[in-house]
Amino acid sequence: MASKLSRVRTVPWLLLAQAGLTANKHWKTLPVGDRERIAQLLKKSKGLPANLTPREREELRLLLGRLEVGSLARELVPFALKARRGKRR
Repeated sequence: MASKLSRVRTVPWLLLAQAGLTANKHWKTLPVGDRERIAQLLKKSKGLPANLTPREREELRLLLGRLEVGSLARELVPFALKARRGKRR
């Protein structure tokens, strides 16, 4: 069984950094008020949509729509493919 340390070493750190920079670029395109509101809603939900009211869930959905998650996902696909190719069998 591999140790926890050896698993950490196998993480493609450069790919993770590039993916983080890409996500940050999309995040920065949102107005400051929208970013703050998304952060508030995510903190309140604690990762569980049921912790938000239906109105807050709809607001979060609209705000995330402005983030253009689909476009972000398309930009992240090459990173996922590179990471997958780099796995050892």
